[in-house]
Amino acid sequence: MRNSKPVIVSNRTSLPEAVIQGFNGYIFDFNNPNTFQDILAKLDKNELTRMGKNARMVFEQNFCGERHCMETTGIYRKVLKAG
Repeated sequence: MRNSKPVIVSNRTSLPEAVIQGFNGYIFDFNNPNTFQDILAKLDKNELTRMGKNARMVFEQNFCGERHCMETTGIYRKVLKAG
């Protein structure tokens, strides 16, 4: 997602929390290999480009280093004030 690429993930990891089906990637059912094959068979370059842009947006909103630093710093400040 950081590189403006959509992702394909299984429903068995924590990654589905970051993937919106058809928006920034695809989620396949780990117990049903046909769902993965179906996704691969239907890949479309224009759709992948669109989803790649969305993937980058989701990455920037949720996973960029600056945001994590700010959130972590905020947590430390709250803990220090409470202590």
